[in-house]
Amino acid sequence: MAEVRQRWRLFVRRGEAARELAHRDIEALWADGLASAGVPVAMTEGARPRPRISFAAPVPVGLTAEREPIDLFLAERLTIADLRDRLLSALPPGHELVELHDVWTGEPSIAGRVIAADYQARVIGLEPAELREAMSRLLGAPRLERPSRKGEAGRTYDLRPLIMGLEARPGPRPCPVPEAATGSGPVALLWMRLRHHQEVGTGRPEEVLAALSERLGRELRVRAMSRERVWLAGERPAGQGVG
Repeated sequence: MAEVRQRWRLFVRRGEAARELAHRDIEALWADGLASAGVPVAMTEGARPRPRISFAAPVPVGLTAEREPIDLFLAERLTIADLRDRLLSALPPGHELVELHDVWTGEPSIAGRVIAADYQARVIGLEPAELREAMSRLLGAPRLERPSRKGEAGRTYDLRPLIMGLEARPGPRPCPVPEAATGSGPVALLWMRLRHHQEVGTGRPEEVLAALSERLGRELRVRAMSRERVWLAGERPAGQGVG
């Protein structure tokens, strides 16, 4: 690989305009934007060199994100002011720079350091108290068997050790119009902290929603979902159980 002179960690907000973009499209937009803005990104070696941009964890399609860590490797050193100015024209549509830090070039891969992620889902037609009751039953189960994510018929995995914490919060007051006409009704905010583990696996918010739906006896209606933050090794995410 080309010599790396500097490594920057970006924290980026991903809004509605980027919600339906696949990760490969996000990567391409970043590569094009950085090249157009003259950011001296280090390149990989080989027949098809690629810019050295490392994402902590891909954001699932359909989600927004509040604070996504991205590592950017540079072949030339830049000041923080210079890089920030260039990034303003390099960011893909729907992205906003939140923070920017210079980090050690020899630090392990950011993707391998992810240990957890926080999500929030806006649930329609369900009171927070009803959601809390379902959450208590979910977390009280010794195992939560879910279908294998690899599509192997008859194979399951245990979701329970991947759930670090759940919390139900009151949502904004709904419009006083019949639910059938607006699709509204009571609103609750479901917060989830899900584990990322190299051996145990990665907690997926849609699987938590499916497991809660089974305990409620009806499908949860989610209007919007966001990843609030990603936790890296060395950080200590608190929050176990249900609230």
